[in-house]
Amino acid sequence: MALRWKRTIQLAPHMFSSRDDAKHDWLLYCGAWQVGRVHETMRPADPRIVFVWSLTGPHTPEAPVALRGEATTVQEAKEQLVAAMRGWAVWAGVRPPGRSLRWVLTSEHRTFDNAGPDDWLAISGEFVAGRVHRLTDGPLRGPHWMLFGVSAIDAPGPRAGSAERIDGAKARLLEAWQVWLAWAELAAERPAAEQAHRG
Repeated sequence: MALRWKRTIQLAPHMFSSRDDAKHDWLLYCGAWQVGRVHETMRPADPRIVFVWSLTGPHTPEAPVALRGEATTVQEAKEQLVAAMRGWAVWAGVRPPGRSLRWVLTSEHRTFDNAGPDDWLAISGEFVAGRVHRLTDGPLRGPHWMLFGVSAIDAPGPRAGSAERIDGAKARLLEAWQVWLAWAELAAERPAAEQAHRG
């Protein structure tokens, strides 16, 4: 997992406002994926400067890691954010390297109701990384796949699509997952071809 710090002001334009003195405003990247931010702020009720951090990349509120916090120094805030990201990576099954997705019937998982027989979840660690299911209405009938929780506007490749068969949709989801893992410089899957047709 390649974590890098970049000054927020050096990446303008961006969605974060910075003070003119932005030496304590940092973004944390995992590969090309922006996963969090540390910045200085003033607490008005108790006038003092604190360093606020937030884990903003992973959209997984169910992960058992803190998503935000504050510290008295910028270094402490950076360390807390890095620890949160590393904790998320372990929970999501992308650390240690070499783990792979497993397929679970959606009806056997707590995430979705009313799942059909051709409805599968791709799970990495405890993270539901994607879903393959057969659409029953609308113009696109047939097996559909989608990655979950890893969205980023500038991530490469598709994050959803369709196929003619369930096995084909599983294979496409796994390919998209591996492209995303490589872009985010997280652990790569090893037995992808073997896992694609399991279940």
